[in-house]
Amino acid sequence: MTVQASRKARQNPVLTDGATGGIEQVLRQLEEQQRRIGDVQKSLAAVQVTGHSADRLVSVTLDHAMKVAGIEIDSQAMRMTSYRLAESLQEALNAGTPSGSSTLPS
Repeated sequence: MTVQASRKARQNPVLTDGATGGIEQVLRQLEEQQRRIGDVQKSLAAVQVTGHSADRLVSVTLDHAMKVAGIEIDSQAMRMTSYRLAESLQEALNAGTPSGSSTLPS
């Protein structure tokens, strides 16, 4: 190591060989953590949950972001009043959410 390089190393300990090895290890750990985060994000993106109305005539599937990914309505539900069909849709949506509430406001 030259005199000038030695001075720089003393002023900035990151430039010393021991610190460089530590930084490389930290960088490897960071890359590994980033890879793991990417893996978790991919697996979360595939998560879906399906909620059903109490009468099981309506099903709503939600994706990982809690957006509606699909709705299935049994043909028997078409005989319901519009209000009852709306209740069944709300029941199915609520059953698919973390709170799981299935009550409707009066």
